[in-house]
Amino acid sequence: MVDTLRAWVGRRRAHLAVALICLAIFQLCRSMQEQGHGWGDDFALYIDQARGLTDGSVGDVASLTRYALDNSSYSTFSAYVYPWVFPMLLAPIVALKGIDYSALKLVGTLSFVVGLFFLQRIVRHRAGTAASIVIMLAVGLNNLYIGYTDAVLSDLTFFMLLMIGIWWLDHVTDRGRLFGDSLWPLIGLGALACLAFDTRKEGVALLLGIFAAQAVRWREARALAARVSDGWKRVAITFAAPYLAFGAGALIFQTILPGQPYDNFQRAGGSGLHNMKFNLKWYRLPFAEAIGLKDIGAHPLSMLGSTSLANAVFWVFVVTALLGIAWRTLLRPRLDAHLTAVLFGLVIVILSPPFREGRYLLSVLPFMLYFAWQGVDGVQRFLVGHARQWPSVLATAALAIPLVCVATDTWGSYKYHRDYSYVEWGPDNPSVQEAFAAVTQYTDARDVVVFFQARTMNLYTRRRAIQGNSESMMLQRGDWFLMARDSDYIQTNLTDARATLLGFVKMWQNAKFVLWRIPPRYPPLPAGPGVPP
Repeated sequence: MVDTLRAWVGRRRAHLAVALICLAIFQLCRSMQEQGHGWGDDFALYIDQARGLTDGSVGDVASLTRYALDNSSYSTFSAYVYPWVFPMLLAPIVALKGIDYSALKLVGTLSFVVGLFFLQRIVRHRAGTAASIVIMLAVGLNNLYIGYTDAVLSDLTFFMLLMIGIWWLDHVTDRGRLFGDSLWPLIGLGALACLAFDTRKEGVALLLGIFAAQAVRWREARALAARVSDGWKRVAITFAAPYLAFGAGALIFQTILPGQPYDNFQRAGGSGLHNMKFNLKWYRLPFAEAIGLKDIGAHPLSMLGSTSLANAVFWVFVVTALLGIAWRTLLRPRLDAHLTAVLFGLVIVILSPPFREGRYLLSVLPFMLYFAWQGVDGVQRFLVGHARQWPSVLATAALAIPLVCVATDTWGSYKYHRDYSYVEWGPDNPSVQEAFAAVTQYTDARDVVVFFQARTMNLYTRRRAIQGNSESMMLQRGDWFLMARDSDYIQTNLTDARATLLGFVKMWQNAKFVLWRIPPRYPPLPAGPGVPP
C-alpha cells in the first residue's frame, strides 16, 4: 500500500506541487477579503436569483428587477436576470447560511484557484513547466484577480469554466477524439461550452474554439469517413455533436428558468462593431493595470518611476503577443488555432457592447500572457535557430517582468489588509442594515422605494425599487426615498429645505441615510366595506 502511494505521488508530483501553490494562493485571497460587500449592485441580483432557486421565488426576482428597469430614470444597468450557473453555485450557501458574504465569496475564490490549476495544465505542454508556472503566478498573484475574489460576481467562475473547457478540448484533440468513434467526449465539450455561456455570454467563444480545432483537423474527419461504413453521415454527426449538446443545454436553461441571453443593448445604442474603436482605447488603461504597469485609479502608466518606460514595455508586450498569435496560428495551428479562436471570440464579445468594465479582462489576460511568451520565443528562435534551447528560458524570464510588477502591487495590498480590518461600505455595513430595517418597518409591499441601488433594495426588503437622479421622477413614480447623505451618486441629494418645499416628509434618519415619505400622487380611495377609513 505504501509503495503504491509513493508511486502515485511520484507520477503526479508536478500536479501536486501546482495544487499546493494553488492552495497557498487560496489562503492569500481569503486573508485579503474584508467583511461585507461593496456597492455595485450586480452581486445583489446574483444572490437574489440564488435565493429564488432555494425558496421558489424566481418569478418574483425577475418581476422586481423588470419593474426597476422599466421605471427607473434609465434602464441599462441590468438584465432582467443574469445567466443561471453562478446563482446555482451560490444557492446551497444561501440555503444554509443566508446572505453570508464570507461564505458566498468562497465560490469565486475556489473558482479562481481551480482555474489557475487548469491554466497551468493548458500552458505546460505548450511552453514547458517553468513558463506555465510563471504565467500561472502572473495571474494568481495579480491584485486584479485577488481583488475580485472579494466580490460575489460571476467573472472568476467563468474564468474557471473557460480554462476547464479549453483543457478538455486539448484532451480531446490530443487523443484524436475530435473525429473519433465515441460521441461522449464531444457532448462533454458542448456541455462545458453551455455551462460557460450560462455563466457569462462570453462563453460562446468556446464554440469558435471548437470550430477552429475541427477545421485544422479536417484530415481526421476524412479518415473517419474512410474507415466507417456510414462515412460522411458519421462525420456530420461527429462534427455537429458539440453544437447540438450546447444547444440542448442552452434550451433547457432557457425553458426551465427565465432568461435574457440575447440582449443587444438597444436601449444604450446597441452592440456592434461601431463600439470597438472607443472600447479598444478605453481598455488600454485597465489592461495596463492588469499587467502591473499602472496603479488602480486615475494614474498614468509608470514603471520604475518612468511613464516612458512603462509605455514602451506596454507596447512591447502587446506587439509580442500579436506576433505570438500570428506565428502560432500559422505554424502550429493544430496546437494553438483553437486558443486563437477563443481569444478572438472573447475580444469580439467584450468589445461589441456599449458598456465596458475592467473585470471583463480577467478572461483575456491569460491568453495574452501565453501568446506574449510565444512571441518572444518565436523571435528568438528566428534569430538564433531552433537547435538552441536558451531562447525559451529568456522568453520565460521576459514574462517574469509582469509577474514581478503585479506581485509587488499585491504585496502592498496584502500588508494593508493585514493591518486593517473593517466592514466594507455596502449593504452589510451597520448603518445600511439600519436603513433597510427602517424601510421594512415604514413601507409595505405596495410601495415603491427610490434608492441608488435598486436591486440591493429588492434583495434586502423585497420592496419594489427604482433608481434615478431627478426630483420629477421621484414625485411621479416613487412613494419613498431612501437617500444616502451628502451623495449625488444615482440620486438627487435633498436638503431639508428643498424636501419641505417638495412636500417630502422625513420619517427616519441615521448618520448615513434619510428616509423620506414622498407626497402621494393620487388622492386616497374612499373606504370600502370592511376597510377602515
